[in-house]
Amino acid sequence: MIRFDLKLLEDEGNNPADSEAISKSNAVAQHACNHLKKLIGKKKCRKHPSSPNKIRMFAILGGDPKAELVSYCCPAFVKLIR
Repeated sequence: MIRFDLKLLEDEGNNPADSEAISKSNAVAQHACNHLKKLIGKKKCRKHPSSPNKIRMFAILGGDPKAELVSYCCPAFVKLIR
């Protein structure tokens, strides 16, 4: 199984335009994270089925979210999810 860690942007409430952009970027990141969970969330490594594989996603202000493979069991698992 793959665990997902979503890092959203924090809204400091100073500027309404920034608040709107932050909430939109967070919504896009949340949608992307949910989509990845549906696509690859249930995949397991054949050699290491109980390994804690983890993907961290970051919301980017005014852009597409970024994903980073934080921990994985072996290179074969990386090939499986790509």
